[in-house]
Amino acid sequence: MGGKSGNQDTWVTELSADIVQALKPQLLTLLYIFSDSSSKEALTPIRLVKGLIVQLLASHPKLAYQNPSVYTIPRFKKTITFRQVWRIFEQLASQVPRLFIIIDRIEECEADEQADLKNNLLPSLIDFIDQSESASVVVTSIFDPPLELRDNTALQDIYIDTGKRPNKRDK
Repeated sequence: MGGKSGNQDTWVTELSADIVQALKPQLLTLLYIFSDSSSKEALTPIRLVKGLIVQLLASHPKLAYQNPSVYTIPRFKKTITFRQVWRIFEQLASQVPRLFIIIDRIEECEADEQADLKNNLLPSLIDFIDQSESASVVVTSIFDPPLELRDNTALQDIYIDTGKRPNKRDK
């Protein structure tokens, strides 16, 4: 979900915050990442997924104890590839019913030598949703999704341009 906002602040973050507030009282596990450009470290796909894992374990701490072959603190700290981090997330998250994930302003997530959005993070999210019976994901951006991902039936994109239209006199 995304769109342009002309010369106004972007509305997509406000929408994400509203979704979070609306879902908090629901009986589900809510994970959310808000891209913050003021952070000291850039948000990368690995940091984003690690943030989801931390939130997931904060909501369901027993997952770590029930799955020592999947998650241990030393193993988590040593994970350096996107594939390793994603595997931990996927194995833990697949055990959680009614999981809802919100990732705001995904375009702020910077590619690094390990992973990027188009080839790693977004396809992994789509595959996870395809395989899950009860998980949902909302990803916001001010840009359209990559063309390579638009044909996927699990992806529904909405693009809204709220920028000001020129008056007829301005033309």
